This record gives sequence, C-alpha cells and structure tokens, in this order.
Amino acid sequence: MPEEQDELSMMREREVPVRKKSYVLRFFVLLLCVAAIVGSVAYEYAQSPSEFTSGTVVHVTKNATLSTIAKELVDGHIIKSSVAFRLAIELTGRGAGVNAGDYLFTSPSTVWRVASRLIHNEQGFNPIKVTLPEGSTVHDMGDILKKSLSISSSSESVFSFNEKEFLSLASTSEGYLFPDTYLFIPNTTPAAVLAELTDTFNDKVSTLEPDVAALQTQSRLQAKTNHIYPRTIANIVTLASIVEREATSSIDRAMVAGILWKRLDSGVPLGVDPPFMYFLGKTSAEITLTDLATTSPYNTYVHKGLPSTPIGNPGLDALTATVHPTPSAFWFYFSDTKGNMHYATTYAEHLVNKAKYVK
Repeated sequence: MPEEQDELSMMREREVPVRKKSYVLRFFVLLLCVAAIVGSVAYEYAQSPSEFTSGTVVHVTKNATLSTIAKELVDGHIIKSSVAFRLAIELTGRGAGVNAGDYLFTSPSTVWRVASRLIHNEQGFNPIKVTLPEGSTVHDMGDILKKSLSISSSSESVFSFNEKEFLSLASTSEGYLFPDTYLFIPNTTPAAVLAELTDTFNDKVSTLEPDVAALQTQSRLQAKTNHIYPRTIANIVTLASIVEREATSSIDRAMVAGILWKRLDSGVPLGVDPPFMYFLGKTSAEITLTDLATTSPYNTYVHKGLPSTPIGNPGLDALTATVHPTPSAFWFYFSDTKGNMHYATTYAEHLVNKAKYVK
C-alpha cells in the first residue's frame, strides 16, 4: 500500500511541470497573437489614407495644439489617425514639438514621416528663382512675385502670393528694395520678401558707405562757396533711379550722373523723361505738351530738383555711378534708337546731334 502511494505521488509530481509548460506555451502564443493584431492595426493606421490627394497643403498655425494639428492632417487626408500622429510626435520628437508653416504633400507618407517633417520643418516646397530686374518699381516687383510664387495643382490653387499685401507693406519703400535674383519658397509671406529685399539693399549700400561719406564731405566743402545740391542717401537713391533708366552701360551712367548732379547744383530743371513713365506710364515718344505742363512733382521740366520719391529700384551699378559721377563739360545728352549716347556742351549742339542721329 505504501508503495502504491509513492508511485501515485511521483506521477503527480511529473504532471505539474507538464501543466506549467503548457500554460507558459499558451501564454506566449496568446501574447504573439495580441502583438500581431496590435502590430497589424498600428501598421494600418500608420499608412496614408486612400483618399490622399497630391498637392495638398496643410497650414500649421503658431502655438497650435497637437490635437488641432492632427485634426488638420486627418481632414486633409494626410494621415488616418490623430492618435497615431500624436504618438509618433512624442516618440520621434522627444518633446521637440512641431514647426508652424505651410506643408506641401505630393506623395503618400507614413504617419512617422509626416511627424518627422513637422518636427524638422521640412515644408516640401522647392525654392523658386525670382529675378527682379534693375529699375523695377514696387508694382513691377509685386506683379513678378505674384506670377512667380503662385503655384497650383491640377484642380485648385495651392498657394497664391498676396500682391496686394506686398504693395501695401512696400508703399514707402520705392528705391530701397534691391533688384536681384532671389530664391524664395512659394509660401514665403509678403513681409518676409520685403525684409529680404530691404536687407539686401542695406548690404549693398553698405559697400558704398565710405564713398558716400566722402561725397557728402566734398559737397559740404563746396557748399561754402557754391550752391551744392545735398548728397543725402535719399537724394542719391532718387537720382540713381533716374540714372538707371537713362543709360545702360557703366560708363554712360557715370557720365549721365555727372550731368544731372551739375544741373541740380546749378538750380536748373533736370528735364528728364523717365519720371513720366513712373507717374503717367508714358515713354518719351508718348509724352505730350499737356503732359509737359502738368504740375506733378515728377514733372522735371517744370519743377527744379529731384522728384518727391525714387521712380524705381536702382541696381548697384546705377548707385555706384551716382556716387562716383564722371565730371565733364557736357550739359546735354540723349540715346539714339540703337542705345548709343550722344553728349553736347550746348543746347545748339544737342539739337544738331538729335537731327543727325534721330531718324
């Protein structure tokens, strides 16, 4: 009898480990199943929605909450799950947060890639080369910027440069926006563009500051014995905007600048045509006798001195020519149909030149 009990006890001891192993195996199988389900669901919600549309732009406002941003992305069919996005931000960004701005989505992305783009400010716009020609007015620049920086998809406008806002902000900046070739992303704001053009102007003019100071000192010394038109920055920029339109080569610009400074110093009207294009939109050939009699401050045949504002935005060459004018005995000049300049010391010589070269 005792032997039978010992054998039964041994059998029971052997059954316990077998049962424990069975429970552990079942637990791991269940765990794997749960992990597979969770992973499948996570993978599914990490993918881009089937409704994704290429060319979608999502605007992330400054200080927006993750919930608000996630809703914008879900509504824009960029991501499927706001929960997955917030989790991706937390795990990827490690508290870094997201950057405000416009984000362009041209191809489907996982929620992890979307989160990474917002964290690293990858807005997705390719820089666009914008050339603002020398002598461009503020209105010219606004028109060029609108045409260059407005992009659209096949169905709707994605981004449109606000020309009206730019013109409003730049209304008092004529002459002080540097004409050059720039790289702007399409969602650049008018304020940012204006700041870039202004900063570039200041950088370029800073290279001329020693020469401007020398010119101003010279004019002050001469003013003790003669009437000298002030060589202020404002007057230099305004005259340079006229020089920009009057001549095309560096040599001719310096010569023309010398003649125009001499007219200003002598107190005679400048008598130049480019300001009529600025305030009337008329070329030299289109100006009428009525136009020449207007009382506008831009009519340099009636009013002495410079126009009340620059008539465009001069480039560095015109500014340099105005700061370093070429002295000469000439008082008159004109450009023929081929762009060649002809100079004269007297009005009679000027009329002879015009009769000779204007056909």
